[in-house]
Amino acid sequence: MASWSKDEVLKFIDLYRSHESLWKIKSKEYSNRLIKERYYEKLIDFVKDFEPQANKELVLKKINNLRGNFRKEVKKVEGSKLSGAGTDEVYHPKLWYFESLLFLKDQEIPRSACSSLGLHNDYTRDTTDSSSTFLQEEEQDSQVG
Repeated sequence: MASWSKDEVLKFIDLYRSHESLWKIKSKEYSNRLIKERYYEKLIDFVKDFEPQANKELVLKKINNLRGNFRKEVKKVEGSKLSGAGTDEVYHPKLWYFESLLFLKDQEIPRSACSSLGLHNDYTRDTTDSSSTFLQEEEQDSQVG
Protein backbone atom coordinates (compact mmCIF):
# COMPACT_ATOMS: atom_id res chain seq x y z
CA MET A 1 0.00 0.00 0.00
CA ALA A 2 1.49 3.27 -1.13
CA SER A 3 1.69 6.34 1.03
CA TRP A 4 -1.02 8.86 0.27
CA SER A 5 -0.24 12.53 -0.27
CA LYS A 6 -2.00 15.11 1.89
CA ASP A 7 -3.94 16.27 -1.16
CA GLU A 8 -5.14 12.71 -1.86
CA VAL A 9 -6.24 12.24 1.75
CA LEU A 10 -8.13 15.54 1.78
CA LYS A 11 -9.87 14.75 -1.52
CA PHE A 12 -10.74 11.27 -0.20
CA ILE A 13 -12.24 12.83 2.95
CA ASP A 14 -14.24 15.31 0.84
CA LEU A 15 -15.59 12.51 -1.34
CA TYR A 16 -16.42 10.44 1.77
CA ARG A 17 -18.20 13.43 3.33
CA SER A 18 -20.26 13.95 0.16
CA HIS A 19 -21.79 10.46 0.55
CA GLU A 20 -23.68 10.81 3.84
CA SER A 21 -25.11 7.31 3.67
CA LEU A 22 -21.60 6.00 4.45
CA TRP A 23 -21.17 7.91 7.70
CA LYS A 24 -24.35 9.74 8.79
CA ILE A 25 -26.21 7.37 11.10
CA LYS A 26 -29.52 9.22 10.80
CA SER A 27 -29.44 9.29 7.02
CA LYS A 28 -32.36 7.47 5.39
CA GLU A 29 -29.86 5.69 3.14
CA TYR A 30 -27.51 4.62 5.96
CA SER A 31 -29.10 1.15 6.13
CA ASN A 32 -29.40 0.72 2.36
CA ARG A 33 -26.61 -1.67 1.34
CA LEU A 34 -27.07 -1.13 -2.39
CA ILE A 35 -26.62 2.62 -2.16
CA LYS A 36 -23.66 2.23 0.18
CA GLU A 37 -22.01 -0.24 -2.22
CA ARG A 38 -22.40 2.24 -5.07
CA TYR A 39 -20.72 4.96 -2.99
CA TYR A 40 -17.92 2.64 -1.90
CA GLU A 41 -17.32 1.92 -5.60
CA LYS A 42 -16.94 5.68 -6.19
CA LEU A 43 -14.36 5.84 -3.39
CA ILE A 44 -12.54 2.82 -4.84
CA ASP A 45 -12.49 4.40 -8.31
CA PHE A 46 -11.03 7.59 -6.84
CA VAL A 47 -8.29 5.68 -4.99
CA LYS A 48 -7.45 3.60 -8.09
CA ASP A 49 -6.20 6.80 -9.75
CA PHE A 50 -3.12 6.71 -7.52
CA GLU A 51 -3.26 3.17 -6.13
CA PRO A 52 -4.25 0.78 -8.95
CA GLN A 53 -4.79 -2.29 -6.73
CA ALA A 54 -7.38 -0.48 -4.56
CA ASN A 55 -10.41 -2.46 -3.44
CA LYS A 56 -13.20 -2.15 -0.88
CA GLU A 57 -11.04 -3.64 1.87
CA LEU A 58 -8.37 -0.98 1.36
CA VAL A 59 -10.96 1.82 1.31
CA LEU A 60 -12.64 0.56 4.49
CA LYS A 61 -9.26 0.26 6.18
CA LYS A 62 -8.41 3.84 5.23
CA ILE A 63 -11.76 5.10 6.54
CA ASN A 64 -11.32 3.19 9.80
CA ASN A 65 -7.78 4.53 10.25
CA LEU A 66 -8.87 8.11 9.61
CA ARG A 67 -11.87 7.81 11.93
CA GLY A 68 -9.87 6.04 14.64
CA ASN A 69 -7.20 8.75 14.67
CA PHE A 70 -9.92 11.40 14.72
CA ARG A 71 -11.66 9.71 17.69
CA LYS A 72 -8.40 9.64 19.65
CA GLU A 73 -7.87 13.35 19.11
CA VAL A 74 -11.47 14.17 20.06
CA LYS A 75 -11.03 12.17 23.28
CA LYS A 76 -7.87 14.12 24.12
CA VAL A 77 -9.62 17.46 23.51
CA GLU A 78 -12.68 16.52 25.56
CA GLY A 79 -10.55 14.99 28.30
CA SER A 80 -8.52 18.17 28.65
CA LYS A 81 -11.73 20.23 28.89
CA LEU A 82 -13.14 17.97 31.60
CA SER A 83 -9.95 18.11 33.62
CA GLY A 84 -10.70 21.70 34.62
CA ALA A 85 -7.86 23.02 32.53
CA GLY A 86 -7.91 26.67 31.58
CA THR A 87 -8.44 27.67 27.96
CA ASP A 88 -4.66 27.86 27.43
CA GLU A 89 -4.27 24.28 28.68
CA VAL A 90 -6.99 22.69 26.52
CA TYR A 91 -5.45 20.13 24.16
CA HIS A 92 -5.09 21.30 20.56
CA PRO A 93 -5.29 18.47 18.02
CA LYS A 94 -2.04 17.58 16.29
CA LEU A 95 -3.76 15.62 13.51
CA TRP A 96 -3.33 17.64 10.32
CA TYR A 97 -6.69 16.53 8.87
CA PHE A 98 -8.63 16.90 12.14
CA GLU A 99 -10.73 19.85 10.95
CA SER A 100 -11.61 18.04 7.72
CA LEU A 101 -13.25 15.27 9.76
CA LEU A 102 -15.23 17.48 12.14
CA PHE A 103 -18.39 16.47 10.28
CA LEU A 104 -18.02 13.08 12.03
CA LYS A 105 -17.93 14.45 15.57
CA ASP A 106 -21.63 13.93 16.28
CA GLN A 107 -21.73 10.58 14.48
CA GLU A 108 -19.75 8.57 16.98
CA ILE A 109 -21.90 6.27 19.10
CA PRO A 110 -20.39 5.84 22.55
CA ARG A 111 -20.19 2.24 23.58
CA SER A 112 -22.05 1.35 26.73
CA ALA A 113 -19.79 1.03 29.70
CA CYS A 114 -19.47 -2.28 31.42
CA SER A 115 -18.08 -2.96 34.83
CA SER A 116 -14.88 -4.89 35.22
CA LEU A 117 -16.23 -6.13 38.54
CA GLY A 118 -18.13 -9.39 38.68
CA LEU A 119 -21.80 -9.57 39.43
CA HIS A 120 -21.13 -11.21 42.77
CA ASN A 121 -19.18 -9.84 45.64
CA ASP A 122 -16.32 -12.19 46.57
CA TYR A 123 -17.34 -12.04 50.22
CA THR A 124 -20.91 -13.19 49.76
CA ARG A 125 -20.48 -16.04 47.29
CA ASP A 126 -19.92 -19.04 49.45
CA THR A 127 -19.88 -19.11 53.24
CA THR A 128 -17.58 -22.12 53.19
CA ASP A 129 -14.99 -20.09 51.30
CA SER A 130 -12.06 -19.28 53.61
CA SER A 131 -12.05 -15.56 52.73
CA SER A 132 -15.74 -15.16 53.54
CA THR A 133 -15.31 -17.17 56.75
CA PHE A 134 -12.50 -14.83 57.71
CA LEU A 135 -14.72 -11.80 57.04
CA GLN A 136 -17.56 -13.27 59.07
CA GLU A 137 -15.15 -13.79 61.99
CA GLU A 138 -13.87 -10.23 61.62
CA GLU A 139 -17.46 -8.91 61.68
CA GLN A 140 -18.23 -10.88 64.84
CA ASP A 141 -15.06 -9.65 66.54
CA SER A 142 -15.89 -6.04 65.73
CA GLN A 143 -19.43 -6.40 67.08
CA VAL A 144 -18.20 -7.93 70.35
CA GLY A 145 -15.40 -5.44 70.94
